[in-house]
Amino acid sequence: MKKRLIAMNASVVVMAAVAPLLGTACGDNPAGRPGQDVGSGGETPVTTMPATSAAANDDANEDTDTNNDGADSSEDSAGESPEPEAPFELPNDEVTLLPFPVRMTNLALVVGVSVDNPVFDTAFQLRILLGDHDYSQQAAPDLRWTADRMYHWVRALAPICNSQLLTSKYPDLAADPSALMRAAYGRDPSPEEVDAIVEIAVAPLPVPDRSKLACLAVLSSLDFVAY
Repeated sequence: MKKRLIAMNASVVVMAAVAPLLGTACGDNPAGRPGQDVGSGGETPVTTMPATSAAANDDANEDTDTNNDGADSSEDSAGESPEPEAPFELPNDEVTLLPFPVRMTNLALVVGVSVDNPVFDTAFQLRILLGDHDYSQQAAPDLRWTADRMYHWVRALAPICNSQLLTSKYPDLAADPSALMRAAYGRDPSPEEVDAIVEIAVAPLPVPDRSKLACLAVLSSLDFVAY
């Protein structure tokens, strides 16, 4: 039970990293690249610094270096501050994921559609990153539950949890995720398990997004993805 709660905490951290996937994209236009004027599409002109300004800046840089040397010596005398401890440790050695095809079959059963439904396209595009094998690409099966794999699994789940297929079958997940948990786990969830998902979904987000967060939490839990 403890390792499963640890893994759930880790999944929540990953969810926070992919929070923009819960709703619409936060802007369709990419940021301009260094050295390019986004507005005009041309290169940003390079300004030449006058010789007098350059000399003045050189003097200022020397003064700054001197001050930094003094600051460094004072920091050395004070000693290095201890590094903060990690909030949790992933139980990688204790967790073995279900094979990717099995996870996809289980997802299809939960959603109530066939595994070739377009809602699963993202998952199949990420299948190697999700631990599937492809010997033509020299990719062997990898069933470890790593932070990277959590991240890509949540990416794969995002369009599923956003879909009308799932939200119509499991309405108001933020308030009562028990039906989805029952379908995902193949058993009745305990009250503590339901409360844990509800607590995850209590976030400063609109109700639909909180339901999607509950969906991500259930479908990324070890009871669903691992042996």
